[in-house]
Parts: sequence; structure tokens; C-alpha cells
Amino acid sequence: MKIAVVGLGHMGKALAKGFANVREVSVYNRRKIKFGGENIKVYDDLKKIVEENDVIVLATPHTTYSEILETVEEVKTDKIFISVAPQIGSNELKKLHDKFMILIPNTPVAINDGVMGATNVNLSEEEYREVIKNFEALGKVYDLREEDTMLLSVVAGCLPAYFYIFMEAAADGAVLRGMERNLATDMSTRTVKGCCDVILKDVEELGKLKGKSTTPGGLTIKGVHALERGGFRNAIIDAINESR
Repeated sequence: MKIAVVGLGHMGKALAKGFANVREVSVYNRRKIKFGGENIKVYDDLKKIVEENDVIVLATPHTTYSEILETVEEVKTDKIFISVAPQIGSNELKKLHDKFMILIPNTPVAINDGVMGATNVNLSEEEYREVIKNFEALGKVYDLREEDTMLLSVVAGCLPAYFYIFMEAAADGAVLRGMERNLATDMSTRTVKGCCDVILKDVEELGKLKGKSTTPGGLTIKGVHALERGGFRNAIIDAINESR
């Protein structure tokens, strides 16, 4: 399958970079943004990029979908379109084209370590599975119900920003105690990476893992107490609940 990305915002660039790491990808660059590199084929003609590719990723605001599909009306037959916008559902997409699916990624797809939720709208099962197989080059693809795919936009799409805030704060705390910032950031990042590897290799209740990391009267439980006192847990829950 030949894949094209229409739209070069944060997500469009991330998808294009991830594909370019492993294969050729086409991008539509209407605004003449400085973007390119090995394995990236740049187009400034919307009809041509649709005509010459099999799968078109719409990495643009969902409000532009209708206009885009009207523009490529003559060449869109049998082309597969992918929506990466959580604001538009399958009922609306079915009205726009007869070959659509939803795929919600997060920005780590740029380094081929992303998380994506996929939902079939009106592709054949064979087409849907083939698209998923191609996107597995960018990371883990979950085949989900539509409501879960839309929620993934928060859990996987917004969570990186929340995580970066946490990591920045952790580095700030270490700097406050006298550590050099780059060292603090490197150590914190490697620590969290190790924790993530533990969870992925041996899925266990997170509360139990937390318990294994604390000792009675120790430094860790004192820090946990400070986090709870500051509303850390509720802040994370509220952030996910408010991101609608």
C-alpha cells in the first residue's frame, strides 16, 4: 500500500517521520512548510497525491474533510481515507466517502514507538487488516470499539503532554536539591523507562508495584504522602476526564 499524509501539523509530521524511517511516504504540503528528507515525497497538488496513493491520512482539522473530499471527487474512487481526528465519528465519515477508517495515534509514532487506536468504518475486513498491518510499523495498533478509540485520543494522545509536565517537575525537584538539570532529566527518564518495561513485561496491579517500591517509614512512602497531599492522583484523573 502506498501511503500519503495530508496535513503537516504536529500529528501529520509525526506520522510522516515515522513512515519515512522505514519506507517511502508522500505528504501534501499546501502551505510550503519546510519539510522533507529521505523517503519523503512532497506534493503541492492535492488531486495528484490522492491519485497516486492508496491510503490517504487526513491529518487536518475534521472541519476540512468535506472540502478535501469534494476537491478530489474525480480521483477518490477506491481510495482508503483515514481520519485521525477524534472530533468526528463514523456516522459522519460514512456520509463523506465509502472507504473510511478511524485511526487515533500519538506523537511517538515519529520514532516508531507510538500507540494507535483503530476502528473500521466501512472498509472490507481484508482492507482494514492490511491498513493496520502497515501502521504497525509506527508502533502498537489496538483494534477498538469506536468509543474506546476516541477515548484513546486522551489516554494515549494527551497523556504524553501530562507526562512531560511530570518529568519537568521531577527534574525541577532534583535541581532544587542541587542536581544539574540535564543529569536530573536523564536519570528520571531512564528510571521511568525501566518502570514502563516492568509493567509491559509483567502486567500487574499498579498498586502492588507501588507497594513493592515502598518500605515502612522510608523515603518513598514519604514522597507518596506528599503527592497525595498535593492532589496528584485526582489531578491526573481530572485531566483525563476534562479532555473532551
